[in-house]
Amino acid sequence: MIITPTQRKQVMAALERGVSDAVVAEAVGLNKSDIALIRLELGVDRAELTRRRYAHWRRMLTSGWSLDAVAHVYGVKPNSVKLGLWNAERFSLVEAKKKSLLQQQALWKGTPRKKFSW
Repeated sequence: MIITPTQRKQVMAALERGVSDAVVAEAVGLNKSDIALIRLELGVDRAELTRRRYAHWRRMLTSGWSLDAVAHVYGVKPNSVKLGLWNAERFSLVEAKKKSLLQQQALWKGTPRKKFSW
């Protein structure tokens, strides 16, 4: 199958975020084997793809994304996200929520407030 430059860019962007071959294939409209070939051309094996996925999940969760939203984007169940991160690197959702709240509070503190006047 012929892959257009646009499709190739989309596949490369998805692989950078660790999206699985099957999900990318469905989104772009290509065969799973075509996605696997592109991934192998880029020198990304399945283990590296999984590491990238977990790193991206971790960034999303610590920046305030919900577990359900992350799972929806990657086409997996929320429990898969939670258990995958916990088993791979003992990532705690409670700690991620705390970190996200602290980051948001830091942004709010730096924002100038307008004084209310009648």
